[in-house]
Amino acid sequence: MKTRWMNAAVSALNRGVKPGLVPDGIIDPGFERELDELRKDLAADRGAGTAWQALLSGLYLCNGSLDKSHILAQGVPDATGSYWHGIMHRMEPDYDNSRYWFRRTGRHPVFERLAQRTKEYLAGPGAMPPAGTAAAQALAQLASRDSWDPFLWIDIVAAQAGGRLGEEGLSAVLQIQWIELTELLDFSFRACFGNSLLDL
Repeated sequence: MKTRWMNAAVSALNRGVKPGLVPDGIIDPGFERELDELRKDLAADRGAGTAWQALLSGLYLCNGSLDKSHILAQGVPDATGSYWHGIMHRMEPDYDNSRYWFRRTGRHPVFERLAQRTKEYLAGPGAMPPAGTAAAQALAQLASRDSWDPFLWIDIVAAQAGGRLGEEGLSAVLQIQWIELTELLDFSFRACFGNSLLDL
């Protein structure tokens, strides 16, 4: 069973298609069926802990499957479950509900690395939108924080999804969302397997 979980997690990272800020449906029906089989395995394994549930919630979310991700995240009563829950509501989009779940999350262990990776990405060539644009100002504010600020990030995603940051911000905001998803997916994977998904 563990090999199937590893393969699904690697597949989620390596597929060329990433979820949008407000996904409009399932990205890959074939991958969805694979996840549904893992969900059946999880339901049959009474000894499986909530870490597996959190990982599967994240895998569904990476495939744009918000409802199934939501059901699983609701059953994970820790910071990681709350984090997946918060991202899911942000993608709906239900920003107030997302803020509620990020208050429940508190300071998650991925925040430090997420902030660092975001700064590194935005400092790279061509990543930052043109100077003086609303998108550049918002992302510069995000990059200036010492730690990840999920509430500022919700505001930025809401502004981008609502068209207030213009097309010039979309690529960067989508990439930062993907960095966030991969970091939390890796954290969830480590909780199940003890090693990094990013090293596979």
